[in-house]
Amino acid sequence: MESISISEARKNLASIVDSLSGQSGKPIGISVRGKEIAVVISRQEYEQLRRTQLEREFDSLFEDFAELNRELAKR
Repeated sequence: MESISISEARKNLASIVDSLSGQSGKPIGISVRGKEIAVVISRQEYEQLRRTQLEREFDSLFEDFAELNRELAKR
């Protein structure tokens, strides 16, 4: 992953956004004083990450629900 400083990001925001819009738009790390603190990703990649997170949370809720049902069935 490419990493750039926050000052470079400020100067080149339009080109960063343009680079993310292509199919090969790779995430870009943003660093402050040499420490990477953020990552800029495309909307498509963000939506995929969010969808994956929600699916995991949903699966976890169903696992909890199934466990509660098993416990209730034992009574």
